[in-house]
Amino acid sequence: MKLLIFSILIVSASLVFAQENKLIKEVVISGAKKETEKQEISQTIDIISQKELQFNSAGNTGDALQNTGMITVQQSQNGGGSPIIRGFEANRIGIVVDGVRMNTAIFRSGHLQNVLRVDNGQLDRAEVFYGAGSTLYGSDALGGVLNFMTIKPKLNKGLKGEVFGRYASAQNEKTGGFTLNYGKEKWASVTAFTYTDFGNLMAGNMRDPQFGNWGKRLYTQARINNRDTMLPNTNPNEQNPTGYIQYNILQKFLFQPNESTSHLLNFQYSNSSDVARYDRLTEKTNNNLIDANPQTNRFSSAEWYYGPEARLMAAYTLQKNENFIFSDNYRLTLAYQNYKESRNTRNFGNNNFRSQIENVDVASINFDLYKTYQSHQLTYGLELNNSWIASSVKRFNILTGAPSYASTRYPDGGSRTGTYSAYVQDIWQLSKDLAYLNIGARYSYNTISSTINDTNRKYRSFDLNNHAYSLNAGLSLIPTKSNKITINFSTGYRTPNLDDVTKVFDNTNWIQVNDPNLKPELAMNYEINSWNKLAENCTIEFGGYYTKVLDYIINEPTSINGVSFDIIDGIQYNYQRLGNAASAHLIGFYGGYRFAPHKNWELIGNLNYTYGRYRENYTAAEVPLDHIPPLSGRFAIKYLFQKNQIELSMLMNGAKLSDDYSNTGEDNQNKSANPINGYSPSWHILNLRTQYEINKNLLVQAALENIFDTHYRVFASGISSPGRSLRLTLRASF
Repeated sequence: MKLLIFSILIVSASLVFAQENKLIKEVVISGAKKETEKQEISQTIDIISQKELQFNSAGNTGDALQNTGMITVQQSQNGGGSPIIRGFEANRIGIVVDGVRMNTAIFRSGHLQNVLRVDNGQLDRAEVFYGAGSTLYGSDALGGVLNFMTIKPKLNKGLKGEVFGRYASAQNEKTGGFTLNYGKEKWASVTAFTYTDFGNLMAGNMRDPQFGNWGKRLYTQARINNRDTMLPNTNPNEQNPTGYIQYNILQKFLFQPNESTSHLLNFQYSNSSDVARYDRLTEKTNNNLIDANPQTNRFSSAEWYYGPEARLMAAYTLQKNENFIFSDNYRLTLAYQNYKESRNTRNFGNNNFRSQIENVDVASINFDLYKTYQSHQLTYGLELNNSWIASSVKRFNILTGAPSYASTRYPDGGSRTGTYSAYVQDIWQLSKDLAYLNIGARYSYNTISSTINDTNRKYRSFDLNNHAYSLNAGLSLIPTKSNKITINFSTGYRTPNLDDVTKVFDNTNWIQVNDPNLKPELAMNYEINSWNKLAENCTIEFGGYYTKVLDYIINEPTSINGVSFDIIDGIQYNYQRLGNAASAHLIGFYGGYRFAPHKNWELIGNLNYTYGRYRENYTAAEVPLDHIPPLSGRFAIKYLFQKNQIELSMLMNGAKLSDDYSNTGEDNQNKSANPINGYSPSWHILNLRTQYEINKNLLVQAALENIFDTHYRVFASGISSPGRSLRLTLRASF
């Protein structure tokens, strides 16, 4: 409560002393799929620049997003990070990399770590598009879009490069990488490589005694004399096993024969070692008890890890900047992506090991055209996306090698999904530098086709298809050069994907079957935002939104031919389907400020709050939605001198109360401080960051994160966040 009052006082003070981040004419890309002045856009968009990313020097992209204070990032393991934007997570937010949709047919509704496969060290910038945004970005953009733009080749630069190394003590992180750019008059190349070795993550030691051993790793699993054994952990703050390795490769070639034409080849590859699923490895026979005990409360899993997670993207982009009848310029992007992942599990005391392997191939075409006609800036185009999903499984006895039957996670005969969309967006200048109207619409036709050869499955091959629509209308008003007010209405839809309609899920022992009547979710977002420049060095931004979701997709029990369950390997799996609930709604507010009382000093802060409820039917009582994070924010004071800077910041979260936990979703009560009813304590940490430029080619960065070594766990996470950590980074350029 004291922290909440302190935070409110800081934001209130900003009404008197505040300042926004940048000029009102700042350029954004997410609002129109092209560079557009921010004052013309009615949607709320934040920019994380390359300069900010480098100064924070985060270990991964999830940490970089968490540090904004506006995005909560859930973690199930050290090699994971699932962003939550305005109460939406996983397959209810869009992820775009260099204009290519990253969301796949197997993006699930729970928690996703795929954002970590994008290296924050190879980003030119990241834009966070808040609110429903399906008109521009298609399915899944209910809560917002993360638009990542990687570094670009630069012409006429000759050979330029940068190398860097980073160490962080909380997880013994050792990271190294380089970027090389070679640019001539008409062509250029950029190459980037990053390699990171994470050790086991150390949790903070300063704990609230009322929560006992919550978050401590008192025992670990081991295999001794062909028996699964629980061993005491010599350091309960060491979350073992959580170490992993990841490397990222980026290669781009740019050919620009003239000023109006450019050809870009874009190759990206990311891969990891095995990534232990830490939250599953800490689950016990009785999860209502916090402590594991080898005598009375054993672990459920002896092994649980993701195999190497590989992401490949190869894209060709043609950009043409010439006046045609239907466009002033256009961009054509042809892309191929491949995703590989696997789940490898073995129950404690059981010799049967299972490996479920998924391979997803994605081919896409994006054709975007731009036309200025009198006072209209038109963006319109087509998007075609096809995915092929192969799912396989291996199950064998680790002692004898004898194979046995197991079910694939998705249909064993393969699946294909397709999305075919057309959209149009108009920025209508009602009055230059005074009023802009944003209007747009999208239509999408979507298909799923799955083949099931496994005769043990009680349901057969199937085909599904549906239609989805989206529209938006927003007004951006600039009454003075120091004020901007936006009123925005937008819709977002999420069409059911393969993960929605059919899979075998072993966390709670159920089998999901398709429902041909399942309809796309539709989110309607209403928002008002105000940006005010109170003085030359002082701005404030605040706003509120209301989002209503129709046909909200929830889990429901079901049966096949009158049978409600199946038996697999002696275990009962209940059948369930995803159905459409009556409705859900979310309400939220946010505010931020920036104040520069002196040319060398800067004060920055933001707060973000979301409230969400839903009804299963029109007569049912409202109950909490899952994925709703508690109050969050960030406050910082920064001192800048020449090209050097020092920043002291506070990152905070309020408490998530038991009454606000969802009993049917993905809030993970059993990982919280109250494993029965759910409770996430409030927390705040202090971070000190410094940057010193030795000369124009050498930069040193040092940070002391979580200064007081506080133990905390981000809402819905199954792993505790880092304790006190010394982070050192050295950057050299030539």
